[in-house]
Amino acid sequence: MTQPNPRTPSTGDDWAAQAADKVEEVVTTLREKTTAPVLKGARGAIWGVLATFLVIIALVLAYAALLRILDSYLPWGVWSAHLVLGVVFTASGIAIGLRGRASDDQPAT
Repeated sequence: MTQPNPRTPSTGDDWAAQAADKVEEVVTTLREKTTAPVLKGARGAIWGVLATFLVIIALVLAYAALLRILDSYLPWGVWSAHLVLGVVFTASGIAIGLRGRASDDQPAT
């Protein structure tokens, strides 16, 4: 007695490999459309937090260096360096606040 042929003419030569390839194609497409953007966003968020942290450190160090430079050139002591930097930062904050308030008063187009 002869064994029946497991391959049928309508499904092709290797239907199991074709089905596995199709499943792999669907999974790859699904991963590219869902997981890849999430990973890219998470990577961007991590780099953003790191950059923010480094900028804050650089600003603190720049402030400390400026304070020391002013302290060495101003004759009255460290309080005068603090006073100068306090006046500069306060004036900057007031100017930024007034500019922001002025742009809020204008009607939107």
